[in-house]
Amino acid sequence: MYSILVVDDNVNLLKLLKMTLEKEGYLVTLADNGLKALEIAASTSFDLVILDMRLPGLNGMEVLEKLKQMDKDLVVIMITAFANIQTSVEAMKLGAFNYLIKPVNVDEMILNVTKGLENKELKAEIRDLKHKLTRVRSGLVVPAAESPLMKQVLKKVGLIAETDYSVIIQGKSGTGKEVIAKLIHSVSHRKYHPFVTVDCGAIPEQLFESEIFGHRKGAFTGANRNQKGKFEAANSGTLFLDEITNLSLNHQAKLLRAIQEKRVQRIGDERSFKLNIRLLVASNRDILEEVHNGNFREDLYHRLNEFLITLPLLKDRKEDISALVEVFLQEADLELGKKITGLSYDALQLLLHYHFPGNVRELRQIIRKAALVSEGRNIEASAINLPETEPQNLNHYLDNEDYLQKIISADLSLKQISGEISASVEKNIINQVLEKVNYNKTKAARILGIDRTTLYQKMK
Repeated sequence: MYSILVVDDNVNLLKLLKMTLEKEGYLVTLADNGLKALEIAASTSFDLVILDMRLPGLNGMEVLEKLKQMDKDLVVIMITAFANIQTSVEAMKLGAFNYLIKPVNVDEMILNVTKGLENKELKAEIRDLKHKLTRVRSGLVVPAAESPLMKQVLKKVGLIAETDYSVIIQGKSGTGKEVIAKLIHSVSHRKYHPFVTVDCGAIPEQLFESEIFGHRKGAFTGANRNQKGKFEAANSGTLFLDEITNLSLNHQAKLLRAIQEKRVQRIGDERSFKLNIRLLVASNRDILEEVHNGNFREDLYHRLNEFLITLPLLKDRKEDISALVEVFLQEADLELGKKITGLSYDALQLLLHYHFPGNVRELRQIIRKAALVSEGRNIEASAINLPETEPQNLNHYLDNEDYLQKIISADLSLKQISGEISASVEKNIINQVLEKVNYNKTKAARILGIDRTTLYQKMK
């Protein structure tokens, strides 16, 4: 309900406006002089003020100026029995929405109140949209940090950002390693230069050197043009090597050489290029443990490990869930055009008691899906679709009462239900294999007997 303050020294007019506005559903407060109006406004928030120009003590223009100092978004409609172009222009310059002449036409007043409040809401929506667009276009999401664990992470980011130290960012899949890398870059002295991401697990073995170091035209079959490598593309900026533990020992050696010499040479080129980059790397595995297991070069580890940031699991930082939900709802609002304001108590409790094996990434997907199916302003618990908390065997799906009911009600055919069961079992197997190989997608694809592209498609 919108709240309106009416300020006039005419008692009869005050009563008339109060009665009229309350019939329209507004909450109305009255003041018969400017000083009293300012006292009320200092302790109570209003959406709109109807203000007489001539008042005992402080005049309307003085009150208008002070009200706008208190709240620049406050809608103020001036009324006066003495029309004057100069004063009306002055009032508009001070921020008045409109200027009406007494005797007050009730219908005209209601129309102006409606337009004024609509204008205020529209400005707020535009301001909010600009804020969201700025955040989305920049690609920067400042992590929620209500928990002690994340406050410590952000403290480390602040400590290291302005330096050129290489940083290892460790954390399980979905904990936000790339978000932290982008945050480090965005507050560093390199922030106006490129931020280049390389998914080391997604580059085919035979194309690694071409992708990282570049190549000259004609250097090999299919090299139809000169191509910059990722190092060159990131020059003067930041190069982020994600899932670096997926690199073979041979490629680790070539990477180490480039880092040590601070120069790269395109395949087929005699010239080399001097590098000026900041290097950030990430892994969902403990890189030092990989060194001990013989899977990662110790000399490369020490070259990269000038600073280490380890990201906590979401289940260990549940104080951040509410703030993360707010961020993801803003993203969904922008994507779907829905004005969802938050979660119901029961919906939030479901999230707070869930263990989030997929961490922040999983929470984001849950909220996006819930926002899509929700019809009201709040997301209810029924819209929160959480996966099974424990792996289920095939008999669980075959005995499921829901599928039986779907057959009986003719919602799904046996073939459709068999497809759903097969997809659920397949996804469960893929997740278990990925967990067994520490989310090394190359190994997982080989064990499952599929190529990496198919694996990525099935993981979506």
